[in-house]
Amino acid sequence: MYALLGATTDIDDKLRAAREEIEKLKMLITQKTEGLNNRILAAVAQDLSKTGTYNQADAAKNGLFKLQPPAAFRLRRKLPGHFGKIYALHWASNSEDIVSASQDGKLLVWNTASTNKKVAIPLRTSWVMTCAYSPSRTFVASGGLDNLCSVFNIKDSVGWEVKQPHRELQQHEGYLSSCRFVDDNRILTASGDATC
Repeated sequence: MYALLGATTDIDDKLRAAREEIEKLKMLITQKTEGLNNRILAAVAQDLSKTGTYNQADAAKNGLFKLQPPAAFRLRRKLPGHFGKIYALHWASNSEDIVSASQDGKLLVWNTASTNKKVAIPLRTSWVMTCAYSPSRTFVASGGLDNLCSVFNIKDSVGWEVKQPHRELQQHEGYLSSCRFVDDNRILTASGDATC
């Protein structure tokens, strides 16, 4: 319509002027912020070059910290048994047992001291994202992209495989991202539908 009225040159001029103004503002922002991005890193690097260690007062002031003593991680046990990526694990209250959830569609309950598998639970779906151990170590739970929280009773299991869930909780409309037992009768779940 502007072309019919002969106003295209006016719009082109305004567009060109706006683009020039944008470029000027970008350069002004670059000039104002130049050197500010590395201020904390530069201060830490300068401190390290002087003393060879972190100055704790300066580090605390800058929001940085150093582990005292430095973390020394080492491999304690290998627990081979899953045939896919492990998506989640949770320690039991006795600090000896673990439940792990994997892409292979299984929940495995392990004794970490002996490295033995105690219970294997085949899941309905391999799209599991979370698992949890109850405080009394009677139940384990899992959830994922099936929008269900499946609770399994592992104390009353016959053999080492649990076939059926004790309960399936289905209130979420989105995937389960996390679940944790409050006690043996209550479990807290978090979902992609933004509810708990």
